[in-house]
Amino acid sequence: MTGHIMIISADDDVTVRERAEPPPLKELQEIVGGPIESVPHLTTIWLKERPWQAVAFCNEEGKLNKDLPINLAATKLWHENVPQMRGRDVLCGPVVVLWGDKSFMDAL
Repeated sequence: MTGHIMIISADDDVTVRERAEPPPLKELQEIVGGPIESVPHLTTIWLKERPWQAVAFCNEEGKLNKDLPINLAATKLWHENVPQMRGRDVLCGPVVVLWGDKSFMDAL
């Protein structure tokens, strides 16, 4: 099982780490700063000229919480991989993206 976790902070800092297994819910909640929700329609990301099955999570209350700024880098990644969302919505606060082989994704 091989996967990756990408953490995109609201100030556009991106950290990518390899993972042997998906992170537990509590870790995802700590990364985004509260309850999580999946980023709508993001099921594939293109990296190094190939598609990967993926899932992304953001803070469920990100737009309600005035302390969480718009995450331009994560919103750009979302819009590039889900064109129908361009100009329709933004992501706020930290965002975590997970991708990997089939066994990694099935374990989510």
